Amino acid sequence: MAAPPAPALLTVGIVLYPGFEVLDVYGPIEIWSYVPNFRLVLIAEQVGPVLSAQGTSTLATHSFETAPALDILMVPGGNGATAQVHNSALLDFLVKADRGTKFTTSVCSGSALLARAGLLDGHRATSNKRAFYLAEQQSGAVDWVASARWVESGKMFTSSGVSAGMDMALALVAKIHGVDSARELAQSLEYTWHESADTDPFAVYVNRLTHSANGSYEFVKSESAADSDITVSPRYLRLYFSALPDVGNSTVVLRHAREGGEEIPLSGMHTMGNNDLMLSVDRALEQGSYAVEWSVGFSNSSMRATGEYQFKVLPDAPG
Repeated sequence: MAAPPAPALLTVGIVLYPGFEVLDVYGPIEIWSYVPNFRLVLIAEQVGPVLSAQGTSTLATHSFETAPALDILMVPGGNGATAQVHNSALLDFLVKADRGTKFTTSVCSGSALLARAGLLDGHRATSNKRAFYLAEQQSGAVDWVASARWVESGKMFTSSGVSAGMDMALALVAKIHGVDSARELAQSLEYTWHESADTDPFAVYVNRLTHSANGSYEFVKSESAADSDITVSPRYLRLYFSALPDVGNSTVVLRHAREGGEEIPLSGMHTMGNNDLMLSVDRALEQGSYAVEWSVGFSNSSMRATGEYQFKVLPDAPG
């Protein structure tokens, strides 16, 4: 009797970007590297080292332009995902790569990038529970599942946060090679596989988008505080609202309060997930009065919040 044919080689492309989460990438790599017909390639916008959120570098051997056709695509999450939702080169690559995949997968907030690219529209999906709002912010056409270790929807496999990517990776192995193969692989790695996608002990920490009940969004508080005197030049501005702001649809300006006052450079707008906008103040402020002006958009809404407050830096405030 002839031996059964060897399974077809599957090219697995793992996307890297600055600020990716190490275990999001290396958890699935540890599992998939032992699957005989999986060939793993690491892809980034440019060939070369890519710095993780943990400060270690991983070498991308292919760029978006030179990447091979992929059978399986995997997108990790990480602190850098917030900025990457605005990276058109990355989003365009995901759309292009997905056209030829048998499976498209993500770990943690990587699902936010798939959603931003429109690839999860009409699908069920999940994400990191503490950053769930980031994924929801990208598309209202996704059925976001708040309690799931991972979610399979058509060819899409999305997982919850960080270590859940290993459970998703094993679920994909089970899908392709059978559950016994996945169990044997998990055992060889001395890893306890959460075989049930519905087992999600971290769902209690889900941080979802909130929506206004009265049709408007309000400014709640600020750091540095409105209408107050401070004795230390602030390193950050942090504005809180009654719902999570859309970073890409918001502006905050800091200027001297006097008429026609100089604008002070701000950078690094992001959210910490507490209905806030946070920015770095790029230089020490001299004594005087300052005005903070904002125009803030919110996800899945045409409404905006706009306003201004002032604060005063007292004489001889250290930088």
